[in-house]
Amino acid sequence: MDNNLLNVKQACDALDTSRATLYRHLKSGALPSIRVFGRVYVKRTTIETLLNEGTAQ
Repeated sequence: MDNNLLNVKQACDALDTSRATLYRHLKSGALPSIRVFGRVYVKRTTIETLLNEGTAQ
């Protein structure tokens, strides 16, 4: 798979959050995702942007 995409476990690790919380954000649309053959992926750049916005404030 593309290095620019993180699966759910990788995204949870990067954001230091639980799967339930990640899926809640995915469901609400707060965190955009991509589905490939039924699997959920989040763009690495999206995670990096979230982390940078959190530290900038």
